[in-house]
Amino acid sequence: MEKYGKDKNNEPNQEPPLLYADGAEYLEINKGAVAFYKLIQTMGFEGFNGYLAEWVNGNLDNPTLFNDFCQKAVTHIKSSEKREIRALFETNEPYTNNTTNSN
Repeated sequence: MEKYGKDKNNEPNQEPPLLYADGAEYLEINKGAVAFYKLIQTMGFEGFNGYLAEWVNGNLDNPTLFNDFCQKAVTHIKSSEKREIRALFETNEPYTNNTTNSN
């Protein structure tokens, strides 16, 4: 979090949403890591690991897209938290870490 967004307001380039960042000229450092950290916090470590294993095992024979992975991950979280998680991956809304890590 210390590096994410540090100079974002001073950057003249337009940053794409994370889902559409392949080949982007500019992407804020650690944007993906921060978004996945929030996803893991929301799903819980065991829930995320279970989803990840399910995804990998179900897609061994087919190449998959990051977009598909993220869209389906959202189906595994509570309805009340879906908007925030979708915003992290699909929009340029800023992320604020309003929870503390207990690990």
